[in-house]
Amino acid sequence: MQSKIITIRVDEETYKKIREDAEREKVSMSTIIKKAIDQYYTGRREAQLNSVEVLRRLNDLERKYQILLSRLNIVEEKLSGE
Repeated sequence: MQSKIITIRVDEETYKKIREDAEREKVSMSTIIKKAIDQYYTGRREAQLNSVEVLRRLNDLERKYQILLSRLNIVEEKLSGE
């Protein structure tokens, strides 16, 4: 896939961090920035997947709660009829 060029502005502190990481890892600053962008999007996807799982579990718990509530009502009706 052909790379596209983008231009970004960062403050001096961020620039120094990127430069230091690039020097330490012996890669370009572009590589450091690409890794950061990849991690950002991976984290967002994982968060979205986690949200879907939480909603699924909540729906399952709500269904189980309704079943238990129905059973409790049946037991209460039987006890009040005695």
